[in-house]
Amino acid sequence: MSRNSIPVVVLATSKAWQAAIEREFPAAMLIWALDENDLLTEAKQYSDSAIIVECSSVFDATEAKWLKLLLEHRRRLFVVVSIQNSAHAERLRALGVADVVVAISESSRLHQLIRRHNALLPEPNLSLEQQIESALPWR
Repeated sequence: MSRNSIPVVVLATSKAWQAAIEREFPAAMLIWALDENDLLTEAKQYSDSAIIVECSSVFDATEAKWLKLLLEHRRRLFVVVSIQNSAHAERLRALGVADVVVAISESSRLHQLIRRHNALLPEPNLSLEQQIESALPWR
């Protein structure tokens, strides 16, 4: 699997965020989860993939609990949420979320962040020595 074809696992419930994500990412890259349990299953299956999760604007303890569960698996987690309160975004970042996108107009930035995440993943079928060598800035 090449870096450009690494899927992105998405759990977004609002039509606005779903449409924004579909506009930014090739359809072949997106793995849509139906609910939190499905998201965990897909995340385990696609272990290198970034994860996009839409959170509610209130960000309650239940959301915090399953976000922590995802982060325990050392996953790159991006949260999309329509919030005006920057304290909620800071709480999410404090949990270990890679980034929080708070406006649909920033969905292109989300795509850039995930492309960067994919670019940093090691090429498959390379030895550890080859992975280190390919990551050096002067290769």
